[in-house]
Amino acid sequence: MPAPNRRRQIQSQLLESRRMLAAFGTPWPDPSSLSISFAHDGSDIHGQDNEIHSQLDALADRQEWQELALRAFQTWSYVADINVALTNDAGADFGTPGLQQNDPRFGEFRIGSIPQSGALANTLPFQVMAGTLSGDLLLNSATNFAYHDWAGGAAPDPTPPESPQQFDLFSVFLHEAGNALGIEDNDLTSSVMFQNYTVPKGILTAQDIADIQALYGQRSDDYESADNGSLLTASLIANPAGFDPAGQTIRVRGSLKDAADVDVYRYVPLSLSGDVTVTLQAREISLLQGKIELLNLTGGVLASAEADSVFDNDVSLTLGGLSAQQLAYIRVTGADGDVYSAGDYDLVIDYRSDTVQASDLVTPAYDSLAEHLWQNFDLIDDEVGATDVIADAVPLPLMPGGIQSHRQEVLSSVGGTNNSGSTDVDVWKVAAPANVSGAMRVHLSPIGGDAAADLKIQILDASGATVGASGRLAADGTWTLDVDQPTPGAEYFLRISVDPSSAVDVGNYVASAEFTPAFTDAHEMFSRTIQPGEDEFVRWNLRESKMYRFDLSATAASDDAGVRLTVYDAFTKEVVLVVGATAGGSRSVHAMLDSGDYILRFAALSRGDAPVQAVDASLFVHGLSDDQDPGNGSDPDEGDSDYDPYYYYDDYDYDYDYYYYYYDPFGYDDYYSSYSSN
Repeated sequence: MPAPNRRRQIQSQLLESRRMLAAFGTPWPDPSSLSISFAHDGSDIHGQDNEIHSQLDALADRQEWQELALRAFQTWSYVADINVALTNDAGADFGTPGLQQNDPRFGEFRIGSIPQSGALANTLPFQVMAGTLSGDLLLNSATNFAYHDWAGGAAPDPTPPESPQQFDLFSVFLHEAGNALGIEDNDLTSSVMFQNYTVPKGILTAQDIADIQALYGQRSDDYESADNGSLLTASLIANPAGFDPAGQTIRVRGSLKDAADVDVYRYVPLSLSGDVTVTLQAREISLLQGKIELLNLTGGVLASAEADSVFDNDVSLTLGGLSAQQLAYIRVTGADGDVYSAGDYDLVIDYRSDTVQASDLVTPAYDSLAEHLWQNFDLIDDEVGATDVIADAVPLPLMPGGIQSHRQEVLSSVGGTNNSGSTDVDVWKVAAPANVSGAMRVHLSPIGGDAAADLKIQILDASGATVGASGRLAADGTWTLDVDQPTPGAEYFLRISVDPSSAVDVGNYVASAEFTPAFTDAHEMFSRTIQPGEDEFVRWNLRESKMYRFDLSATAASDDAGVRLTVYDAFTKEVVLVVGATAGGSRSVHAMLDSGDYILRFAALSRGDAPVQAVDASLFVHGLSDDQDPGNGSDPDEGDSDYDPYYYYDDYDYDYDYYYYYYDPFGYDDYYSSYSSN
């Protein structure tokens, strides 16, 4: 344990709460492919257990309250060019490294709940710096919510004055869904995006619709070049050349843009006997609750079927007695004229036998653990030997949509169909931006739970030499590696393989590389020189619960020097966050902080037995989430026109003994270690 510091009188800064607001106004990179998932109770949310199911199951049946969350996102999707689907959740920790969109373990919008002070909920819009935290919607588990079925569009009765205040759950979900999609709070009391809760609101105003369409545009049908709403204008489904009806299906993508939209298809059956199954598939695509009908030549309905619910929104018809070359018409509409009558879908024509169809991989129920998806799975990429060396490396893909070129990510596999995972290697090329600053952070996460392979990763330069990096291996097998001060414009290579000691020699994985930029909208909270044995302290008053990103950096004469930031709750004296940075490097970490007072302690440290020396340290803080206030006067910023979020009190004094009492137990060498691999 390091020797205690000299006793001295400390002068700190007292910081008022800052308007470090979330980055609104940025659309999701691929808005046509978004999804929502309900995290399992007990999933870790920044050191606390998720309580969403135990909290809301006491309010209504599970699918009843979950439908309110789906309806909230679909209400926005109905008026904008967005698709939101229901997907499974593996129960991974919130913020676990992974893909920012289309991660197979959870949806972009993860629903959870934890205790929060002074807020009904907190939600993060899309922002690269937030990683997989983007889109997370966290209710306050200590809030008294009320359930009301908004399917008919009617608002609930106001709470009687003598009753304890309750907050309409759908109104809160609708507001938070707008935040998750990138819409900022406003000061229009009639809007669902009004900054405070006032009364139940379930209908978007003209301003709400204008705001969402400014980000994503009006809902459109990219798959319909001309109107196909009648038999005369029906779209032709052609039989592809070389089509094998015994083992293949015909798949056509379509979309319904509103409740009045109708899609009609004409199809000529093949010259063979037997049944044909027509499926309207919306599961994992959108929240469309649709209906399909088989029509005769005059438009008469021969057979029909519709989805039972938004939770089970695939629907099929099996047709028999169709003769070869007999013209058939298929009509697709919404099932009931509700908001669930819009969304993308696949129309699937299937001649395969019942036995073959039964062998298809069936996606488990949305509320089962998603790890089941990966226990008996196909490899995402079954190549073997094609990318084993640097010369054959494939560029790590940019994020979907080509936005933010400093983040690249991929979902892939190591090992192939011949079970050669023990020797197979994947090498990915990562190009540093010309204006790179800060650090390159690399994540590698195996997928598959107990069936996942233990993986190895190396970061190499163009000559094949290992690049010096600090790294840590989490209990779930996730690697996190940091390369300080990457060379602008240089090429780096990620070499991924199965660890020789792994019991499983093939597996899928998620890999990402992010070049940490200098975020201009972050607030510089701290910048000064820390002398050996003379820690620096800052007192910070947070008026609202919020998710924050901390970026800590250090410079010093020796590479062995560094700085450690420890954040304490000023009243409970508990350590809530520890992060360290070596000289010439920077580190980033996310933390959900409740409203209250915190003490930030900065200490100069050294690696190993090297003497401690002065270090220049800086800390940038960025508020990532947006909270919805309960509208009971608890919003500290509301109506405070004189409030200066950057005002400092420089004369706050306290005695050092107070902080020596709970000296940080975390050793510098325990938190960061040099990473190398042969």
